[in-house]
Parts: sequence; structure tokens; C-alpha cells
Amino acid sequence: MHHCNLAPGQSGICGARKNENGTIVCVNYGKITALALDLVLALIRRAAQTCHVEFTTLIVPGENDDPAQMEELAKWAGPDIPLHVTRFFPRYHMTEKDATDVQQVYRLANLAGKYVKHVFVGNC
Repeated sequence: MHHCNLAPGQSGICGARKNENGTIVCVNYGKITALALDLVLALIRRAAQTCHVEFTTLIVPGENDDPAQMEELAKWAGPDIPLHVTRFFPRYHMTEKDATDVQQVYRLANLAGKYVKHVFVGNC
């Protein structure tokens, strides 16, 4: 596991943390980001080699609700890592987005099911 040890003004290797006047702050809080996606995917792959792993993708309208994105994710996951496809609701820092259309969640889950054995729908 990596722990940020940053000098004032310096950012972390994943770009998610920064030292602002001696305080480590999260620069992406409340923002949609994939700054550390490669690290997360590598961790999922590594963990799946030795233990049971499942993962969830929150479907946010206009951000990651494209069928091509879901197909790419499902192909990456492969048949043996269960996938939860979850409906987004606008709350707190993301009230400008609408809730995900229920039918879109099911369409994306069905698409993922072509590549993943166990797909679950959430928040519908």
C-alpha cells in the first residue's frame, strides 16, 4: 500500500492528493474522476488471484452510461468476477445530475452479462 509523503505544493502519484500549506487534501473530492483507475484495476486483478472479489460500477448519466464503456468493462472483468451495476441518485456534491434511468441500468447489466457470469442490478 502506498502512503503519500508530500512536500508543500507537491501532488501524489495518483493525482488525487496534494499538500496545501502542510495539509494533505483530496483534490478530487466530489468530482467524477478516473485518476487512479489503473491502480484500482490492477488491485482487483491481483486480489482476484487469491480471494473472492466482486466490484460495483455506479452508472452516472452522461458520464459512464455508454454501452461501449460497459462492454469494455465487462470484457476486462471476464466471466469470473461478479459485477454489480448500480443506479445513481443525485445527492450532496452531485445534485446537478438526474437519477439513472432504471431501464438503462438493466440494459447495461444485460450487456455486461454477455461477458460476466454473475451480474447484479442495484438501487432499482
